[in-house]
Amino acid sequence: MFKRTLGTIRQQPYLLFLLAAILLIIISFFERSNTIDIHLHDTMFVVSVTFIIWVSVGCLGILLLAYSWLGKFLRKKTLVWVHVGLTLLMLAAIVITGQWHDSLFPSANQNTPAALNWYMNLMYVYALLVFLFLAAQLVFIAHLLYSLLLHLRKK
Repeated sequence: MFKRTLGTIRQQPYLLFLLAAILLIIISFFERSNTIDIHLHDTMFVVSVTFIIWVSVGCLGILLLAYSWLGKFLRKKTLVWVHVGLTLLMLAAIVITGQWHDSLFPSANQNTPAALNWYMNLMYVYALLVFLFLAAQLVFIAHLLYSLLLHLRKK
């Protein structure tokens, strides 16, 4: 059974999105109500890590639906693997830094100038991770356009 499941994932790597979504849902049940403070110019947003996890599950669901509808149309398995790998890697990094940012960046919990510097660096890390997640989605768009061009050229 394991070999059959592994063979299915090799043929349809986007099924890893389903496994990741189930894992994220399980993680969200054990969340200890951490929050992330995001400063954007003069506005501060306080976002629950559980909310970030559920938004991630929604994104994975949308990608899973898109791949299940377009699976036969998309031509290159390599590009599918690149997109799935980058997406899951970035989501894992976002969830890990959100879940355990207090232990990863312990000086951010103090009211000192050094803690403010750490906190600003943490905001840059979050911004970079979100940017890389969005950049990974460009692989899917490029693959879709590539497949569309091949389909149109074939006709």
